[in-house]
Amino acid sequence: MRKFFMFIVALFGLLLAYVFNPFKSGGKSPIVQTSYGKIVGSIHFSRMGKEFYQYLGIPYALPPIGERRFEPPQPPIPWEGVKETTTFGSKCIQLEMLSNGLVGSEDCLFLNVFAPKEKKSNDLPVMVFIHGGAFVCGDSNMYKPNYFMDEQVILVTLNYRLAALGFLNTGDSVVRGNMGLKDQLMALTWINSNIKYFGGDPNRVTLFGESAGAASVCYHILSPRSKGLFSKAIAQSGTSLNFWAMYPHPKKQSQRFAAKFGCSVEDSKEMVACLKKINAADLVKEHIEMRQYLRDGITVFVPTLEAYVDENTFMSEDPRVLLKEGRFNKVPMIAGVTSEEGLLTSAIMAVNQTKLEEANERFTWWLSRTWNITADDEKAKLVRKFYFGNNDNIATASLLTNYTNCLSDGYFFVSNHQYAKLYSDHAPIRLYYYTHKGDFSLAVLLTAGQGRFPFAVNIFFNILGHWFRRTVLNEDIPHWGAAHSDELPLFFQFMWWFRIHTNSKDFDLSANMVKLWVSFATNEASKDLTYTNLKWPTVSSRDSQFTYLQIDTQPQLIDEPFRDRVEFRERLFPS
Repeated sequence: MRKFFMFIVALFGLLLAYVFNPFKSGGKSPIVQTSYGKIVGSIHFSRMGKEFYQYLGIPYALPPIGERRFEPPQPPIPWEGVKETTTFGSKCIQLEMLSNGLVGSEDCLFLNVFAPKEKKSNDLPVMVFIHGGAFVCGDSNMYKPNYFMDEQVILVTLNYRLAALGFLNTGDSVVRGNMGLKDQLMALTWINSNIKYFGGDPNRVTLFGESAGAASVCYHILSPRSKGLFSKAIAQSGTSLNFWAMYPHPKKQSQRFAAKFGCSVEDSKEMVACLKKINAADLVKEHIEMRQYLRDGITVFVPTLEAYVDENTFMSEDPRVLLKEGRFNKVPMIAGVTSEEGLLTSAIMAVNQTKLEEANERFTWWLSRTWNITADDEKAKLVRKFYFGNNDNIATASLLTNYTNCLSDGYFFVSNHQYAKLYSDHAPIRLYYYTHKGDFSLAVLLTAGQGRFPFAVNIFFNILGHWFRRTVLNEDIPHWGAAHSDELPLFFQFMWWFRIHTNSKDFDLSANMVKLWVSFATNEASKDLTYTNLKWPTVSSRDSQFTYLQIDTQPQLIDEPFRDRVEFRERLFPS
C-alpha cells in the first residue's frame, strides 16, 4: 500500500510539474567557450516573458569519489567537443529534507549559470546563491532563476558536499574538514575565471545564501582564501555565529561515526581508509539519527575549525575573534531574519503533545538543546519565566507564540544581533526583518507531514488541498507567521507546485525584493540603497538601537523588534 501511495504521488508530481513548468524551452543557447571546454545550454523564459540562457550541470571540480572522498576538490579535466548543459547535474547524496529518502550522488559538484539574452552590457553584476539545508541536505537544482532573469544580472547556483562527506574532520592533517566550504570556494574560483564568458563582471560578484547557505557566506567573509572572489554579501537567516553552524569537537565526532561501521578509530589514516571503502549510500543512511527532534549536535556534520594550518587551510580561528579584531574580508553586507524563525521547531511542537510535555517537564534539558547553553535549574527558571510568565504548565499549543519567540532567539536572533554588532565596527552592514505572511508557509508544510499516511503522501495531499482552497475557492489559509525560509519563494520558484504569477497576491513584494537584491549587487558600495522610496541605512555598534528594514507589503524602518530579548539573553549568558 505504501508503494502504491508513493507511486500515485510521483505520478501526480510529474504531471503537475509538466503542466506548470515555467521553463519551456525556446531552443539552444549560443556556445560558450570556458576554461575547460565548450558548452551549449538552452533558451528559456523569465516570469515576465523575457528570454534568458541557462547552462545547467557545469562541472566545476572532479567527482569527489573513490580516493577523492573526504579530500579537497580538484579542478575538472578539460573536455573535447561541445558539452551539452541542458539538464541539472545530480544533487549531492543526502537524506531528502522532508521525506528522509535517499537521493543524489557523490558525483555532484556542478554549478548552473543563468544570463539574460538581451544584455545592456557585457559586464553585468553576478549573484551567486548558496543553498541551505543545515549542511546536511538541499541542492541548487530546486532554486529556479526565472524571477531574477527579469533583471540585468547573471545568476549562479551551485552544489556542495553535505554531512560527513562534506564536513568530516579527523582533528589533524588527514581529513581537515570543511570540504563543503572548499567546494564552494572552488566554484567561486571557477566563476572568477569564467563568468566573463557569460557576460558577467568577475569584479562585481555578490555572494548570497539562506540558512546554512547564509552561514557559508559568512565563512567566506572570514576566510583569507576567499578574498577577492566576491565584493558583496547577503546572509538570509544565518551567520557564522549561529551555534548550529559550527561543531566544536570534530575528532570525537568523526571517531564516533567511523565506529558505527566497525572502522578502527585509533589511527586517523586507517580510519579514513576504512570510511573510503564504505558505500556512499550506507554512509548517508547512518545520518538518520540527525533527524531526531532536538538532536545532539554530535550527530550533525557541519563546519569546524581546522587543526592543521597551512596555505590550504580554510578556517582555523574562532569566528567571533576574527570579527572582533576585524580580520575578515570587509565587503558591504545585508543580513536579516524572518519574524517567526522559531516556527521551524515550534510548529511541530504545536501538533505534538508529547513534545510539548517534554519541554514542560524537562525545561532545563530542552533549553540546552534549543539555546545550546549549559544552564543550571535556576537560570532555566529565569528563562522560563521570561518567555512563559508564571504558567506552571507550558505543555499547551496556546503558547505557540511564546515558544516561537524563545526558539527564534536561540536559533537566530541573538547571533544575528551579535554578528551585526561586531561586523559594523569594520564594514557596512544593513539589517532586515521579514514579516510577510505569504501564500507559502514552511510551518504549514512541516505540520502537514504529521498525518496518518507516509510523510510524502501527507505532504502531497496537504499541498493539493491548500492549492485548491487558495486557487479555486479563493480562501485565505490560516498563517502562523513568517517562518524560517518563508521568503525564499519570493526570490525563486523552488518547488514545482508553488509559483508567484503576475496575478498572485505576493507578486509585487516578490518583484520588489528581487529588484532590491539586484540593486544592492549592482550599485557602487558608497551609493544609498533604497526600497520603495525608503532609504535603508547601515547600522553601527554605537547606535542606541539597530534600525531594520521591515520587509512586507507596507515596508517601514523599525527599531530592532527583539532588542529586549537579546539584552535578557546577554545578561543571563554573556558571550
